Amino acid sequence: KKISGLSPEELNELSKTLGTSGLPYPASHFVTDAAGKLQMEIGIIADDAHPLTAYSNRSHDYVVGQLYRRMAIPSLLHVQKESLLRRAPESKSRVMLILGKPGTGKSGGAKTIADACDARGADVVDCGGRNLGDLLWEQVIDYGEDFKTALTERIRSGKLTAESVNVIEKRYPEALVKEDGKIIGIDWSKTAAAEQSETDEAALERSIKFAKTIAEYESIPTQTVNSVGIKKIPGVIKRWHEEGRTGILDEYTKSVEGSDDSLQTVLQYLNGEIDEVTGTNTMKVAGRDETYSYTLKRSEMKTGFFVYMTGNDQEDGVSTHMLSKSAYSRLPVFKIEDPLSVD
Repeated sequence: KKISGLSPEELNELSKTLGTSGLPYPASHFVTDAAGKLQMEIGIIADDAHPLTAYSNRSHDYVVGQLYRRMAIPSLLHVQKESLLRRAPESKSRVMLILGKPGTGKSGGAKTIADACDARGADVVDCGGRNLGDLLWEQVIDYGEDFKTALTERIRSGKLTAESVNVIEKRYPEALVKEDGKIIGIDWSKTAAAEQSETDEAALERSIKFAKTIAEYESIPTQTVNSVGIKKIPGVIKRWHEEGRTGILDEYTKSVEGSDDSLQTVLQYLNGEIDEVTGTNTMKVAGRDETYSYTLKRSEMKTGFFVYMTGNDQEDGVSTHMLSKSAYSRLPVFKIEDPLSVD
């Protein structure tokens, strides 16, 4: 449901508390000592009026069990707590950037909270080498209605050749729909994804070659292949927003340098600065430019929507880079330092 449409009863049902007098939970915070240095203090949350709350579609036992079982180390308890607070329905900030060295638990911590709050868990996108503009508009292969109709008819008639089956399963392992071992259809959405960092020209060339091969095996008229092309569809951020999903943008700082510029207004939306944002894309269709757009509105945001970004420190190799200053200014950044002795 939309966050804005949740009733008090539904909010109460989603609310899974820990950090009460009967079920306290560890907490950490940082204070300044006499020398001006930050020191960490560890205590507990045991407040019946204002406990630590996870909003989850899972059972209370599951949520509490997982958060105790996968409890963060002392110096990261504040990150875990902040993650839960930012996911509360009344929170306008729906994003966190977690930085640290490899193996420090950045993605693991995000997955733990996502799993505790949503039975679907997190949807993870590897941003290494990716143009971040793809998060708004994703490049996909469109095989065209002529080719898709012809191939679908071959499948439904039970005449799909073994050669075509081998080619399709090798190229798109999850595309063929089977029932009791028999091929009954094809999921075209599984054939749409372009390979990461693949240019439009390379994707189109590869797709046409694939379609021509199948057309030859199935005696499908070769002119149907002329409709194969590239198109852009709304990316994962819109889908997460509509489905109320937790998304993890892994290796965010290993994306194509400078490509985060395209996300500036989206980051403003995610951090609560603005209440709606429009994503616009112009593409060529039949030789002419056509413009498409969609708008994300806070009033339409589904319960559970949240975006984690994880990244390594800049000194971790040449493929890791600093984000733009405007991006950093709009992201709540949490850095995982080296473990303390208390850890």
